[in-house]
Parts: sequence; C-alpha cells; structure tokens
Amino acid sequence: MTQSAPTALSGSLKPLQRFACKSCKSSFTYGRNKARTRAKFADDVVLEAVRVYIQGLTSYRVLASLVEARVGRSVGRVTINNWLHDLGGRAKTPLETSIELQPRWGGF
Repeated sequence: MTQSAPTALSGSLKPLQRFACKSCKSSFTYGRNKARTRAKFADDVVLEAVRVYIQGLTSYRVLASLVEARVGRSVGRVTINNWLHDLGGRAKTPLETSIELQPRWGGF
C-alpha cells in the first residue's frame, strides 16, 4: 500500500516506510525524529529560534516576531518558552559532555 507524502511548513516530507513483523503479523512504522511532541512548527524553525535565543540576541517578544516573519504564522511567547524548556531538558550537561569527550588536560 503506497502512502502519499504528508506536507510540512517547509514542504513535503518523505512517506513513512511500513514494516511487517513475520512472527506476530503486525505492521508498524518508525516515527519521525521530532524535536518536540505535538509539533505545529517545523523542527528547523524551532531549532533556529532556540539557537538565536541561546546566543543572547533577542527576547521572547522579538523572537516571536522573527519566527512570525519567517513562517507567516504567529507564535506566542509562552510557546517559545515551552520550546526552550523542552529542548533544554534534553540537552547534555557540561559534566556529561566532558565525560563523553574525555579531555586530556596538559600544562606547559
């Protein structure tokens, strides 16, 4: 069964691949990688908004107007705060990053 490609704010998405389990005869799909649940905006818009805020370039109100200018839809300040809270909770801490990188400190 062929599935048509769903649309997103940035254009059409690739159709989902369906798989069938031979042992239990059920079918399933892998979910799309989303930056957050119940997405109403494309992931690249959200990630760009979070990146601009983290760089310290703007406030929630200015960032909301920047996103509205880019996407053509209004976004509330509370929504931007929810994006930051959700993605910030998934970010690695400096300790986790240092353990992953295993830096070798050296002196002169």
